Amino acid sequence: SLTSSPATDNLTFYSINWCPQIGMFCAIGDNVSISSDGIISTGKSKYDKVVESYSGTVNPTGNVAFDCSSSHIFNVTSINTNFTANITNLDLDDGEATSVTLLLNQGATAYIANALQLSGTTQTIRWQANTVPTGNVNAVDVQTFSILNVNGNYTVLGQLTTFG
Repeated sequence: SLTSSPATDNLTFYSINWCPQIGMFCAIGDNVSISSDGIISTGKSKYDKVVESYSGTVNPTGNVAFDCSSSHIFNVTSINTNFTANITNLDLDDGEATSVTLLLNQGATAYIANALQLSGTTQTIRWQANTVPTGNVNAVDVQTFSILNVNGNYTVLGQLTTFG
């Protein structure tokens, strides 16, 4: 069955499943709501494939905006200095968490995002092993920030992993 609430513009299905016969999702069982906020499942969710888009940033200096309205993964090239990552449009409600990933394509000198802001407000980064990392020359450093909203206050966990 399908119910609709015009006041909230929400649709509630009692399951959404992939229907290979028609090549798309179809409504069938569990509690799933689809609204302008996205798809919300109150039960277990299973996905056969998840694909995320990424955005690019070239030559970051100073305070660099990373807009999360379309991506949480950013490919950063031509890095010439350490910079502040200003995460914008995060849309993280109380009790929610997410990750933001920066792929830092390093050259002969390595740099990182050594500070983080959420919509212009400076946050404390709790670094893995309580140590601020350093970048690695001629490699790809993956800097990941796990961000939690706890009663309107943010906890930011930072780490850096090196590839190649």
